[in-house]
Amino acid sequence: MNQRFEKVRDALGGIFFMAGMTIFLVNVIMRYIFNNALIWGNEVGIFLLIWGSLIGWSIAAKDDRHIRVDLLWDFMPMPIKWGMDVFADIITICFCAFLIYAGYQNVAGYFHASIRSTNSGFLLWPVMLILPLTGILLGLVYVVNLLRKIQSDQLFGKGYTPDPRKIHTDI
Repeated sequence: MNQRFEKVRDALGGIFFMAGMTIFLVNVIMRYIFNNALIWGNEVGIFLLIWGSLIGWSIAAKDDRHIRVDLLWDFMPMPIKWGMDVFADIITICFCAFLIYAGYQNVAGYFHASIRSTNSGFLLWPVMLILPLTGILLGLVYVVNLLRKIQSDQLFGKGYTPDPRKIHTDI
């Protein structure tokens, strides 16, 4: 992917996440010290935290840093590891297509009904744009990953080693 796009995506994910956490912190201080919480604080904080987390999902996917159960993984031959990685990418691309479709339906429904949030009165369709956006971001990442795996000389597992940056965690 384009490095400029990745930098913008990474920055936006971090900004949204930190802004959400900052609003939560300010709201806690306002509530317990000044006894006057921000009415919109929790709602907007949640929206920003969700946006930051879902954008962060595509960042983790790009770097292949998702947690995996490696109880059996370590004992599998390389061709099976390669096949499982390809299969997982295909399933995730299908999920992304569903997320784009369902997210679009959700946004369209909120848009046509002009639904607003309870406390702040924001229109919710812009907030819900994160669903199809997440599907697009993740879908692009997994399509690129899948194409790299298929086009490499790893088709039959020759020398296939999953990216060492992956986080392996026994669960």
